[in-house]
Amino acid sequence: MRFLAPKNCDQRLLEALRSAGHDVLSMRDLAAGSDDDEVLSHALGGARVLLTEDKGFGELVHRQSLQSPGVILFRVPLAARDWLVRNAAAILKEYELKHAGRFAVVTPGRLRVVQ
Repeated sequence: MRFLAPKNCDQRLLEALRSAGHDVLSMRDLAAGSDDDEVLSHALGGARVLLTEDKGFGELVHRQSLQSPGVILFRVPLAARDWLVRNAAAILKEYELKHAGRFAVVTPGRLRVVQ
């Protein structure tokens, strides 16, 4: 799958996904100062699922019904970051197989589809 991560995404998570063979771009590398609308536009234009830790994208996509190629919101506390890095590839595989293009929230031990 193809993913885009805003600048707030955990770098270890992005590296783990790249190591698992996923195509992951970071806004840090593309346009670090982009606002949320620009990030979403980049994701849509590149057909990339947005990976984020920012609840603001939920407002844009879920509540305002803006078009997106899919969003995965990570709500994982610092104490569970190692769990996230270890399990990220499996979580995204489940998303790809069952929920592609939808808004989903990842919490420790759970992938929940919102829309």
